[in-house]
Amino acid sequence: MYLSAMSSGIQILKQGKLHFLTLLVLLLCASSSFAQNSNPFEIKSRLKAPVETEDESDKADQSPDNSNPFEIKRGQNTGAAAPAIIKKSKKSKRKNRAADRKARQSFLFTVLIGLVIFIAILFTMLREYFWKVYDAFRNDNLLNQLQREQGFLPNTPYLFWYSLFFITSGIFIFLLLDYSNSLPFDGYWLNLYACIGSVLAFFLFKHFLLSIIKWLFPIKKEISIYNFSIVIFNIIIGLILVPFVVFIAYGPSDLIKISFYISTGLIFITLVFRQLRGLFISGKYLILNKFHFLLYLCTVEIAPVIVLIKLILLYQEA
Repeated sequence: MYLSAMSSGIQILKQGKLHFLTLLVLLLCASSSFAQNSNPFEIKSRLKAPVETEDESDKADQSPDNSNPFEIKRGQNTGAAAPAIIKKSKKSKRKNRAADRKARQSFLFTVLIGLVIFIAILFTMLREYFWKVYDAFRNDNLLNQLQREQGFLPNTPYLFWYSLFFITSGIFIFLLLDYSNSLPFDGYWLNLYACIGSVLAFFLFKHFLLSIIKWLFPIKKEISIYNFSIVIFNIIIGLILVPFVVFIAYGPSDLIKISFYISTGLIFITLVFRQLRGLFISGKYLILNKFHFLLYLCTVEIAPVIVLIKLILLYQEA
């Protein structure tokens, strides 16, 4: 009986030992899993990590470290770069103005020297023809006599004097356009050629129109005298413009405008005098053919001037 009790006790102990070992194994497994999930000796911060918002991330992207130091943005102060650029642009503008002024002065000097040389040649070789022109300008009878000697077309010496009118009037128009900053083309020489060519084309058209009227109507003598009077008066206008052209090119800026007014007034007076001479030449036809005279006056004298003024105004508006 004692032995049976001992055996039963040993079995109980074995079963208890088995249960104890089973419990110990479970505890070890639990402790290993807890150790993997958290370290009891780790020191953690009490403050939470800041969360970046979208606005802060945008600011971080726009920070100076991420931006291009050479990029110029509107509204930002670029420091000393802007004044340096402004100074360079001002210097370049001053250089361009100085170069343009120098080119203009050299151009005008060349043109005026050529004009003076041409006038000197005319007065040296064709002086006697100038005095004939001057006498015809003052006296109607001398004008008629000189025209009978020349015919419908003037001789070559008068054509040389007539070419002086085209040159001086072209230079005068060039200076007027340059003073008002209305030159139509780039380049001084091209503008000068255009001005001289415009005056030449205008008066060639007028002489051509007079030649047509001469052959259409029985007034050949009167048209020939009037045509030659245009040549004579234009030669005088060309000589009148020479001192004004020189003064406008190199005179003081305060007196340039006054010089334009004085020269224009003298040209106007000369043209009025020429028209009065024309009325005197056609006096006997004026009373009998008033309609034809008005028709000629509107188509030949007034219409070309109005068309020319209209073209100038259209160019200025454009």
